[in-house]
Amino acid sequence: MLIGGVGGACYMDSFFAHIGDTVESEQRSSFMGKVVSFSEIGSITSPIIAGVFVNYISLTAAFHFNLALVSLAILIQLYMGYNLTRRTKKSRLPN
Repeated sequence: MLIGGVGGACYMDSFFAHIGDTVESEQRSSFMGKVVSFSEIGSITSPIIAGVFVNYISLTAAFHFNLALVSLAILIQLYMGYNLTRRTKKSRLPN
């Protein structure tokens, strides 16, 4: 639990730093509020969904569902990183 807690805390810090770098300052507080709200909703609903999967489908259903979500998150991060890299390279070109 300790290692997972430290890893999660480090992940959230780097996530907020990434938001600070990419979102404009006028929209940053609204965006962060929405992200934190969705995070809290996920913290409440995910154990309920996992319990339903385990009770009604199978013990490994929650694992497979999380595996699909993690794969989707990795694809989104790769796409966002690619777009951020392209945008950064374009902004360095002389006018």
